[in-house]
Amino acid sequence: MEEYRDLEQDSAARITSYSNKCISRLKHLSSLSTYHTTTRAQFHVYQSVGKKAEIIKDSCDTLQQVIDTYSKQVNEMYPKERFSTTRKHRRSDEMKRLFKRARLPLQKVLDTLDKLRAKEKKILDVIQNGTVEFQNLNLDSTTNDKQNKLQEIQEDIAIAEEKRKKKEAIYIEKATAIFKQCQQLEKERLEQIKQTLIDFIQAVHPSRYSNAFITIYESLLSDIKTQQNSIEDLNYWAQTYGVHTLVSTTLSETNESNYDSASDDDQDDHQ
Repeated sequence: MEEYRDLEQDSAARITSYSNKCISRLKHLSSLSTYHTTTRAQFHVYQSVGKKAEIIKDSCDTLQQVIDTYSKQVNEMYPKERFSTTRKHRRSDEMKRLFKRARLPLQKVLDTLDKLRAKEKKILDVIQNGTVEFQNLNLDSTTNDKQNKLQEIQEDIAIAEEKRKKKEAIYIEKATAIFKQCQQLEKERLEQIKQTLIDFIQAVHPSRYSNAFITIYESLLSDIKTQQNSIEDLNYWAQTYGVHTLVSTTLSETNESNYDSASDDDQDDHQ
């Protein structure tokens, strides 16, 4: 949005510069090269171009409001971390803590299971391969003691597995509830983007300013058609520079007749 605003502002600046340059040229033309109503019409044309630039600037102001609103929302939702330039969601740490807290009871059972299975593996190694010294597992050399210890650990594993299933079910329930909170936060973010896109389109939509553009150009066309008068210009120039032979309206009528004839011929050719 900011890049689009910059493009529009640059366009308005270029149009304004063009309008001012053209008006300046007209003002500095030799009076011998200018005519009364025609020069005035030219002024109006270039002034109207400048008015177009003003409308574009108004559009940029509206767009800037959209940008400011969205920037404020982003800053609130993704504040900068202290002593850092990075950002993260305002509730990111909270959600992480909730997940960690919900998983803690399950994690304790999983850790216990890992330890029990490690012991089970070592006893199996002793029974099958004799690869672990008996004293490391508090075992004597009798087979019965080994088997009893193995059975004891396997029973502990079975009990821990039951605990794991229960804790896992509780964790899934809690994690699902936390995930729904995360989805709601993400929905909020996506809805903000959606609304910002709508505001952006409305700010730059042609219909918002088309009537203003139409009014400028229709007024300009009407002004040229009704106020620019070639005969008046020729006579004004003649009187200004002492040429007293004025051009009659007959010339104007002849020109109009020729123009109408040419228009009729063109229509015949098209038909």
